Amino acid sequence: GRDEAEPKPSPAGLQYFLRRWQVEPSQVVMVGDYRFDLECGRAAGSRTLLVNAPDNPWPDMACWHLADCAAVLGRWRG
Repeated sequence: GRDEAEPKPSPAGLQYFLRRWQVEPSQVVMVGDYRFDLECGRAAGSRTLLVNAPDNPWPDMACWHLADCAAVLGRWRG
């Protein structure tokens, strides 16, 4: 929440969880539906996945682009 870290696009919130979970940024994917989510993930050093956007308005920022969370789950299970 905003009580624990600066709001996105600051990477502080994601970095908080990286420390808490004791994982490296390369081990996580920041999933989001807006530019600030992608900026946050990039700034933290993680990969990024854009969902719920009909097109990919930020192709240079998203490592992957899927239609929605159902597509994410389908890809992960696949």
